Amino acid sequence: MRRGFKNLGIVTKLIIGFSLIFFMILGIITVSHKNSDRIIDSTHMIIHTQEVLTDLAEIEAKLIDLETGQRGFIITGKPQYLEPYNTSMNIIDSKLNDLRNLTSDNKSQTIRIDQLKELVKNKIHELNSTIELRLLDDGFERARKIVMTDLGKEIMDKIRVLISEIKEEELRLLAIRSKAPNESKEITDKTLLILLFFSLLISTGIAIIVSRSITKPLKKLQKGTQEIGDGNLDYSIALNRKDEIGQLARSFQQMLDKLKVTMASRDILEKEIENRKQTEIKLIKVNESLEKSEAQLIESNKTKDKFFSIIAHDLRSPFNSMLGLSEILNTSYEDFTEEEQKQQLKVIHTGIKNSLKLLNNLLIWSRSQTGTIEFKPENVNLSEAVDGVINLLKLPTEEKSIDIKNQVSLELIIHADKNMLSTILRNLLSNAIKFSHAKGNVIVTAILPQDVNNGFVEVAVKDHGIGIPEHIQSKLFKAGEKVSTKGTANEKGTGLGLNICKEFVEKHQGKIWVKTEEGKGSIFHFTLPLSHY
Repeated sequence: MRRGFKNLGIVTKLIIGFSLIFFMILGIITVSHKNSDRIIDSTHMIIHTQEVLTDLAEIEAKLIDLETGQRGFIITGKPQYLEPYNTSMNIIDSKLNDLRNLTSDNKSQTIRIDQLKELVKNKIHELNSTIELRLLDDGFERARKIVMTDLGKEIMDKIRVLISEIKEEELRLLAIRSKAPNESKEITDKTLLILLFFSLLISTGIAIIVSRSITKPLKKLQKGTQEIGDGNLDYSIALNRKDEIGQLARSFQQMLDKLKVTMASRDILEKEIENRKQTEIKLIKVNESLEKSEAQLIESNKTKDKFFSIIAHDLRSPFNSMLGLSEILNTSYEDFTEEEQKQQLKVIHTGIKNSLKLLNNLLIWSRSQTGTIEFKPENVNLSEAVDGVINLLKLPTEEKSIDIKNQVSLELIIHADKNMLSTILRNLLSNAIKFSHAKGNVIVTAILPQDVNNGFVEVAVKDHGIGIPEHIQSKLFKAGEKVSTKGTANEKGTGLGLNICKEFVEKHQGKIWVKTEEGKGSIFHFTLPLSHY
């Protein structure tokens, strides 16, 4: 029997154990339910007795109300004394019927109730007769004589005696029935304690048996894994069982046999792995070298592309303007006065000089991108830097009659690379001119932060032009996104200016962003570090 239990599966053992526990719990529930029913029945009987006592008390009270109403009417002759009399008549009859039903299971009480009904009937007859006599002309005397015979008192005394007997019987039954719930509770408690004791005993026994049938073979299996882990591949796990643990032990043994065969060629395999590792290390080094060269080549190409894009972006506009102005002078020279000719030539000369200066700055920046010149920030008067760029853009501003207002404080000193700062301002102001309407205005402001320890100044370039469409705003500063839109005078651009601004601002550890509304203009904000001294 014991050997047969060992060979049962673990799930089967657990099912058997839980089934026994389930039936024990079911037995406890059944006993509890039956005893609960007994307690409920006893409680109902107690309530039943209380209802009988209540009805008896109410009948007795209503009989007193009848007598009171009768005497009041006989003495006064006023009908209002009969109102409680009539009400009590209906209630007494209903309560007597209720008593008859409530005591139907007790023959002695049923007999008493029937006697009570008869006496009540006689009492009511006696009361009714006196009330009817009082309605006659000499009714008071006739009714008084009947009352004085004490017939009604005798009937009432009998009624009280009979009610007292019924009450005594009910109280006797109440005393008996009141003990029943406590007795049932005591029986239930004892029964449950006994069943719980045996349930605990049986459950513990089942748990021990099932636990041992599982833990013992598991310990053997654990010992075997430790031996094998220590390198003893000749260890044999002997578990002659048909359950899941026995199947696991056999599978483990089969795995061990295969491992022995595999370990025989371990040295050869380790050498092969070592050779592969060395080869992989060499390949990784070669790959890293190629990736580094590729990255340098890509960066070099990017730098070259940016350089030529800046040249195209920043030099095309002033040269086009000067070309147009020189074309006018060439074809219509004689139409201008000598003073106008000098003025036009002065504008062309200034444009060429500023363009040359811009080209020199771009060449210096291109060298910094290739690594030959380092990023060199220095203390710069921001207002003077803004004025310099405004002078550089004098020609396109005059063509569109744009007024650029420099509202930057003359005392504001920042720490920045002059060439990069010039490029940032030049791009943002060029865009502001490009997208402004003729005779518009552009404002450059600088705001110090509330927190002085922040160490940055916020510069803003504001125009009242056409604004930026919503679908373009998210692409403005993204690398690889070239956004180019024609200006109010069909000016063209490369779409790279804002990308350059973002790169230069971030080189200074600053940030750049835009607030714009289509049709109402744009404000480009960027931050640069303040001077440290």
